[in-house]
Amino acid sequence: MSFKIQDINLPIKLIQEAQAYLFRKRFFYRFSDIVEAKYIQYMLSSYQLENRLYPILGGLGLVIFLIADHLVIPEIFSQVATIRALGAVIILSMVCFTYYYPSYRWQQLILCVGGLIIHLSLVLIGVLAANSGHYHYQFGPIVTIFFISNVIRVGFSYALPATILMFASQVFAITLLTDISHEQVTEILFIYSFVTIISLIVNGRMEFEIRKNFLRILLLNHEQEQLIKTQDELRKLSTSDSLTGLYNRRYFNKHIEREWLSAIRHKTPISVLMIDVDDFKQYNDSQGHLAGDDALSAIGKTLHQSIKRPDDLVARYGGEEFIATLPHSDAESAQSVAQNMLTEIYKLNIDHPDASHCNRLTISIGYCSVIPDQEQSIKDLLKCADDALYESKRKGKNCISMGKCSN
Repeated sequence: MSFKIQDINLPIKLIQEAQAYLFRKRFFYRFSDIVEAKYIQYMLSSYQLENRLYPILGGLGLVIFLIADHLVIPEIFSQVATIRALGAVIILSMVCFTYYYPSYRWQQLILCVGGLIIHLSLVLIGVLAANSGHYHYQFGPIVTIFFISNVIRVGFSYALPATILMFASQVFAITLLTDISHEQVTEILFIYSFVTIISLIVNGRMEFEIRKNFLRILLLNHEQEQLIKTQDELRKLSTSDSLTGLYNRRYFNKHIEREWLSAIRHKTPISVLMIDVDDFKQYNDSQGHLAGDDALSAIGKTLHQSIKRPDDLVARYGGEEFIATLPHSDAESAQSVAQNMLTEIYKLNIDHPDASHCNRLTISIGYCSVIPDQEQSIKDLLKCADDALYESKRKGKNCISMGKCSN
């Protein structure tokens, strides 16, 4: 089953409630239906391999113990070998069933039934051995009780009935099917009772700790996701302008450095547009700063919509000034983008009664295009575009000027 803890999508409130209740418990606890379903997914994914591997090892252990059987009880070796081989085959067959029924309930049932089969085979061997004078073989089935409760990841609600059946089958065998002394029966019952109780306690505590760990993992995963989101938000805040939503000057400086080096390496043109809102101070003074903020936000959005290519970028350069970089764009392409920006801002029709040239907010643009080389710098390109912007202001605003940056 392909499954990761990150795939579990539970409300944090539900996880915290489950954890708070679990911490008030000291032994067995079952989650609410929603959380329990996710816990089952977690158990299947985390312990599926070992829950298939351990029964195989148990079945092989049955066969390996034939060496001891041959040395200790040679008189009934053929019978014991048949029982062990049959038990091993049944166990291996049941492991194969887990591939066809990959549900938690089926796997738990198959593991418990498989453990019970191994136990009954050992009980039967113990009966045969006891009737041959080897009563110490009665302690062999203890291994399966410990194995089911503490080695394989079987839930407490499954381990409890399976272990009780194992204990009952052993009591039935030593009291009714074997001819051993009362003292020996008492000793065996005491040891089996002790092992059964301790194994169930350990099983319950182990499941309890696994459940707590499951919730801790969920909480840790949630905290990591929140941390990543916070880091993304901080990263966005550090590179974007909160008013316009455009990139800020800091990000623009890093961006143009990358594009500049790329243009040098590939010998391709790069263009920069310096954009300034005309008479913006007068607009702020007459209309108020809130209206000024709204106007800058609308202008920033419109400028961003005016660029179409993924590598093109518009940023707020400071105050009412914006800047755009157009990689792989020559002067003609830059002129086209600038004209589109000028037109779209004019179409916003933001009323500005104190404007020096018309009754609406407009922009002036200066641009420069160059195929850079090692002798030039980004400052040269920016200065060229800035000088062109001042030329647009001098010509009466709401216009475009091209700067010339020598190659």
